[in-house]
Amino acid sequence: MHVSLSVPEAVALATAAEPLPPFLRSVDTDDDAVRVTVDLGRMPELPGALRMVASLLGAVEVVARYTGYDDGVATFAVTSRARALPVHTLLNVLTDTVTAQLRRRGLGELVEVRRGDPPVVAVRIQDAVRQRADGVVVQGFEVRDGLVRVDVAVGQVRLRP
Repeated sequence: MHVSLSVPEAVALATAAEPLPPFLRSVDTDDDAVRVTVDLGRMPELPGALRMVASLLGAVEVVARYTGYDDGVATFAVTSRARALPVHTLLNVLTDTVTAQLRRRGLGELVEVRRGDPPVVAVRIQDAVRQRADGVVVQGFEVRDGLVRVDVAVGQVRLRP
């Protein structure tokens, strides 16, 4: 089965049970990238010095450019800008804070932020599907032409509670 949906449609499905965190202002797409506007000042657990820097930066535009899908994991190279200044190296400093936020939302095992230049976000797509249902195998995943495209093999499906 092949499924194609826009990023706003994917976000609508993902947030059916719980809204996006308040520090995420917007989520959209551009060709092979997902664009997110983040208000770091509204991110809980941000250390004091970083909270001050975040308030000076204002909104940060984060671009997660799709780089591949292998063994159930989609990867995205992350760059970001605030007030026209590149700040994606800040993600390397915030890795632990971002990871803590992901864990609080139950995503800690599904999303990993890897330090680097640029930093990489790895999303365990197959594991996310497996948490909801057995019998569905994600064979392909990509973000292209502004769409999220997923190829799945459907066997004997059993939904998990």
